[in-house]
Amino acid sequence: MTRFWVVLGVFLTITFSASAQDEAWPESVAPAYTAYETAMAARDFAAAYEAAGTAWRAGQGTRLEPARRGVLAENFARLALAFRQYDNAYEAWRDAAEMSDRARAPAPERAVRWYGASLAAYARGNLVEARQCSQNASRVEARADAPLESQLSGDIHYMIAMSNSELGHVREAGTDARLALAAFEASGRAFDQRYANAYYLSGLNSFLFGEKFDSALDFHYAQHIFSTLEGPDSQTAALRARMWLRMAEGRLSDDQLEQVGERIAASALPEAETYPSIDRDGLRELEAEPINSPPLDYPDAAERQGIEGAVLLQYIVNEAGRVEDVEVIASMPVGVFDAACIESIEARIYEPLLEDGVPIRRWGETDVTFLMAPPGTRRPRE
Repeated sequence: MTRFWVVLGVFLTITFSASAQDEAWPESVAPAYTAYETAMAARDFAAAYEAAGTAWRAGQGTRLEPARRGVLAENFARLALAFRQYDNAYEAWRDAAEMSDRARAPAPERAVRWYGASLAAYARGNLVEARQCSQNASRVEARADAPLESQLSGDIHYMIAMSNSELGHVREAGTDARLALAAFEASGRAFDQRYANAYYLSGLNSFLFGEKFDSALDFHYAQHIFSTLEGPDSQTAALRARMWLRMAEGRLSDDQLEQVGERIAASALPEAETYPSIDRDGLRELEAEPINSPPLDYPDAAERQGIEGAVLLQYIVNEAGRVEDVEVIASMPVGVFDAACIESIEARIYEPLLEDGVPIRRWGETDVTFLMAPPGTRRPRE
């Protein structure tokens, strides 16, 4: 669940309790609601969770107006999310959001609730619902009389980008990743995991659709932020961004590389002294092309569903020129195209390379992109 807590971020730092209610609650709700308030005041969140759930479910059996039922739902939803009870959290957040829509509540309240529903859906692995709920929050924002707070706006677009990228809708993911980045910058947000992930998704989108200059910048920013964060997951992510950066830079001219360097030097994220290194086990880097062309077909299921994406791989070419130890370094969406790429790479044959008359092993890397359009050109590209 690491990916979820990256998304959750500071969401739970928002006050646990929804707006206070002075009006008396129905008899079926009042005891549980009082128990909830008492537990919250005592910071007994486990007891508050149970009481909030009881109050919300009791409220569903009454004729409470939507605004008040939404309060009960949100109280329970926040605690359910905090306790990682994602099914309960999703059900409650969605009810809270629907009630606020029915009550024509202010845009910030409605957007927060749909965003909460998207977080819970994402955590329980329902990417379609996560995307739908975050898009609902985005529609609330688009129709609002005044802009939402920038950090909330950024988080909403980030959730849309994350969901779309994992569903294989990389075109849409890139658009929302860039909207998230703009909102993050406007809010003055510190560089964190979400910031790095948004740069990574934006870079991948640019790479897939031929904007290698922009992708090089985004992958640099992603690797820089990831490398400053603690934990092995962040360092692994930094290495992935660095390898994609190598792929992008390899397609740029010398003049473009110089321009990229100038842009980076003038940015808030200049080159650092060290980044995670790529481990080649002391092997020479592969510079030759294979002498054969193994087929690499678009997986049927992915093509039927319109899923697009990319895979980054590394491998060893042994002394006989055969490929072994193929490893997927990064793929988006995860697992969809991996097997097809591995099968094709493993079938490659290279001319053996001699060093002082002795065949040597070499280290290679490649990327493969899978794009649906235009018709008739759906063969994956390297």
